Amino acid sequence: MGSNTTVIILVVVVIGHFLLGLGYLLYKLSGKPKDQKKED
Repeated sequence: MGSNTTVIILVVVVIGHFLLGLGYLLYKLSGKPKDQKKED
């Protein structure tokens, strides 16, 4: 069952990291009053 635990931990870490990154990005975008447009 150790394999299943590892997979679950990996999934939780990946999803958590994605949500944290997305939330941080939205926080930075909405937290800047300056109109700076970065287009790649």
